[in-house]
Amino acid sequence: MADAAGSRDLAFEECQTFPSWMGPALIALSLPALLVTPILIFADEGVTLESTAIVVATVVVVVAPLPFLLRSTLHTEVREDGVYFRYWPFHRSYRHVSFSAIQDVRRDTVSQKYFKEKHVTPI
Repeated sequence: MADAAGSRDLAFEECQTFPSWMGPALIALSLPALLVTPILIFADEGVTLESTAIVVATVVVVVAPLPFLLRSTLHTEVREDGVYFRYWPFHRSYRHVSFSAIQDVRRDTVSQKYFKEKHVTPI
């Protein structure tokens, strides 16, 4: 991959996504709000234009972020001049942290299974 500056020398590249079970878990955690809100609003105010708008707004606020969260990807690159990261779809371009701005680094080892699950590409 080449950025606006042209080709780049990568030392490390990693792409992280949410695990496959995260989608059903978020939907299951959202269901109580989606089921209880209409019952509480309609029982209190009855079915009116305002109460219907509140229920629709609640559904939109609870459901709309789910596709963005479930398809989001954290892409991290280590280049000669620092660390670049982008959390798609929230970051449109890479953010840069120079090595001089990093105060502490901890090295850790992980199993080969971890690399397969996290789509890590050691270069």
